[in-house]
Amino acid sequence: GDCRYTLNCFDENYTNGTAKFIVNGGTFIEFNPANNLAEGEKTNFLVDGKKVLYSDSIYEVAGLDGTETILVDGMNFTGNLQDAVNAGATVKLLQNVNLTEVLVVNKKVTLDLNGYMLKNEAEPGIWNEDTKSWSLISVREGGNLTINGEGTVQAKSGDCYAIDVQNGGEVAIENGTYVGNISAVYVHKGIVTINGGNYSIQQLSNMGDCRYTLNCFDENYTNG
Repeated sequence: GDCRYTLNCFDENYTNGTAKFIVNGGTFIEFNPANNLAEGEKTNFLVDGKKVLYSDSIYEVAGLDGTETILVDGMNFTGNLQDAVNAGATVKLLQNVNLTEVLVVNKKVTLDLNGYMLKNEAEPGIWNEDTKSWSLISVREGGNLTINGEGTVQAKSGDCYAIDVQNGGEVAIENGTYVGNISAVYVHKGIVTINGGNYSIQQLSNMGDCRYTLNCFDENYTNG
């Protein structure tokens, strides 16, 4: 009647060290990998430098300082997602990532969400009109971003878009789920190619409808 066996070792082999778990990341429902009761109270499966974030019976493994372990060009990279995008041409998430500021892409990058979620939860949020921080992901001059991996990009309710494109950036979305406010994807100046995916908004515009789910800045759309 409980979830203590979500990750479980055969007791005898756990005791003699021939059965073990090494948890670098992940999201666990009603199970704390840092306090696994199946192997004994306070049994911790986490590697050094990781902690558990708890919310509504969900335990999410994250770095002690908010960093993530990410694959960059096929090699482990420990740092924040912005540093990873700056460092590599291919970036693959190994856990959910909670952004505290806009992720800016200004080079050719493929982002593999790998089934995980890119989100923001911190106050006051990401939206900042002065710096044109409108979204979780902002593709700007020189940026050419491909997104795949069937994950989710979800902005905090009442805050920002999921993706925006500025200054001639280009985006190709292969699949995944994109949830924004007023718009899921906003093109100020640039090109977005959508080959698949699911798109929705959780905050309606003042018009009270969903017409802006995919939206272009009117003047730039008119002049092409």
